[in-house]
Amino acid sequence: MILSDLSRQSPLVENFFIVRHATKNVRRMLLYLEVWSRNGESQLPYLVENSRVVPQSQEPMNEISLHSLGDASGNGVADALYAVVSQPTKTYQVLVASKARLAKEWCTIPRLELVAGHMAVNLAINVETSLQGFPITSVVCLLNSSVALYWILGGRELKQFVGNRVRKIRERYHVKWRHVPTDQNAADVASRGGIVNEENHLWWHGPDWLSDPGK
Repeated sequence: MILSDLSRQSPLVENFFIVRHATKNVRRMLLYLEVWSRNGESQLPYLVENSRVVPQSQEPMNEISLHSLGDASGNGVADALYAVVSQPTKTYQVLVASKARLAKEWCTIPRLELVAGHMAVNLAINVETSLQGFPITSVVCLLNSSVALYWILGGRELKQFVGNRVRKIRERYHVKWRHVPTDQNAADVASRGGIVNEENHLWWHGPDWLSDPGK
């Protein structure tokens, strides 16, 4: 389920939609499934949601770049998307969307990482579409899996499972692909099932270098 919230802090950003998924991380998903199996559907929470990120500055937005980080583990597949917003006096980066799902038991880790890449590009396109009319200058997807990136960026013939997903990913020809170190991949928190609190800067803002074009 995708939720859209409208920022009303300023007329300049009153149509700045923030798309986010109800699921915060795989650990919570697993907990809900366990509760469901013991007590039935009535014990599940009606809604789970993240804190809404609202732009604070009332300056015009010069440009917005979207950065979608994907990751996978034996537990789950996840994506976290960040917007880097450039304004006349400041540049800031914030989490605007996240998504997580359970991993398929029969799937190898490299294939799960490719699924994370497919999820990352789909979420990025959904957010980009919701922000039509705003100065989106670039859309970048990042993975820490060299194998998955090789499949996406390479030109060799691929088997059906990999080939089908790579074909769908490449249809988004304007999306750029980059490598992110594992310890700086914020989506790792969600794919492995971690605790997210207010002090987790990496989760809420992503790696600091997202807002530095030279890195």
